[in-house]
Amino acid sequence: MMWAIGGVIALLVGLVGVVILVGLALPKAHTASSRILVKASPEETWKTLTDFQNHHTWRPEVTKTERRSDFDGKPAWTEHNKFGPLPMVVEEFDPPSRMVTHIIDDGMPFGGSWTYELGNSKDGTVVQITEDGMVFNPVFRFMSRFVMGYHGTMDTVLKHLARRFGEESEPEHVAQ
Repeated sequence: MMWAIGGVIALLVGLVGVVILVGLALPKAHTASSRILVKASPEETWKTLTDFQNHHTWRPEVTKTERRSDFDGKPAWTEHNKFGPLPMVVEEFDPPSRMVTHIIDDGMPFGGSWTYELGNSKDGTVVQITEDGMVFNPVFRFMSRFVMGYHGTMDTVLKHLARRFGEESEPEHVAQ
């Protein structure tokens, strides 16, 4: 009986070791893009994406959003979700076609930026999000690559954006 318990413990320690080693071997930086077509004008879509205070009304993962003091003269806010606070700053703002947001907390296990690009389509607006991310913790790096996927959070946001306009559609991954 004791050898079985010892074997289970050794197996778990080994699995954790493999996760850490693989995570260490993965690059810290990654780039991933997803896009979706929404049946709304670029102006309507832009207004929804940039109305940070009301993201909780169409993004169920967001519990609230708080405006922060400007960061280096640029608008900033903190988005709260089940994982905790996510402080962000708007680096670029070119209505209604391009916005770049950036995580501003160096103490997090990840960081980077999201670039939102909106384009006209005869059927509405094509919204593309490109993540230029960094994952510092090797365990998180393993999880983000093999469990959640680099596109996971972007795809969720894009699906919820489509639902906001009464649609059910799946994002498309854009080759890098």
